[in-house]
Amino acid sequence: MTTIYQLIKIIYTFLLTLIPPWYKVDFHAIANITSPQQVIFKNRDEIILIQDSDILIYHIAERKIEKVGEREPNDFVGVSSDGDIILCSIEHFLINSYDEYSTKFTIKKLEGEIEKEMEFFETIKPIYLDEKRIVAVTAMDFLQQHQYEINLSNGEMKEEIFQKEKVAVRIPKNFNLKNTYLFNKDMYVIEDVFGNLCLYRTLF
Repeated sequence: MTTIYQLIKIIYTFLLTLIPPWYKVDFHAIANITSPQQVIFKNRDEIILIQDSDILIYHIAERKIEKVGEREPNDFVGVSSDGDIILCSIEHFLINSYDEYSTKFTIKKLEGEIEKEMEFFETIKPIYLDEKRIVAVTAMDFLQQHQYEINLSNGEMKEEIFQKEKVAVRIPKNFNLKNTYLFNKDMYVIEDVFGNLCLYRTLF
C-alpha cells in the first residue's frame, strides 16, 4: 500500500518532468583534430589546441580552428591571465655531480623572444604554465615522483602536492573516455581512446 509520503514523492517527481530546464546544453565534436598534445582553455570562447608543431585556437561559437603559431618539439605551451600564449622550452642533461643541473627551462613569447632562463638539479617537466608560475613533475617514470611549484618572478622552486579537481562529467553512451580537460564544472572537453574531442558546455 502506497503511503502518503510515497505518493507525494511520485507526484513531485512527475511534476518535475513537466518543467522545462532553465538551461541548455551544447555538446559537439571538435572536428579536424585528433590526439592533441595539449588542450588549454584560453577563456570561455576559445580553446588552445597543440597538435604536433601547430598551435591552434578553437573558436567555440563559430566551431572553427585557426592556426596562430608553431612550437618546437620540446616546447610546452601555457597561457597568461591576459590570454597571451607562453612557451617553456625544456632541455635535459646528463650530470655527474650535485653541482650540475639536469633541467633547463627557457620561458619565451610566442614570437620567440626569451623572457627568462632557469636551471634545476632535478629532472622535471612542466604540466602547467602561466605568467606567474610553473607546475612541474618528475620527468622520468623510473625516478621517485615529485611535484613542484616554480615562481617565475624569482625562480624559487618548492615541492608541493596538488590535488586534481574532481568533477562529475557527462559522458555519452558508448564513449570510451581517455582524458578530461576542465574549464569548470559547466564546460569541459572530453577525449576518447581514439583521440577524438568533444566539447560540453552549459548555456545559461
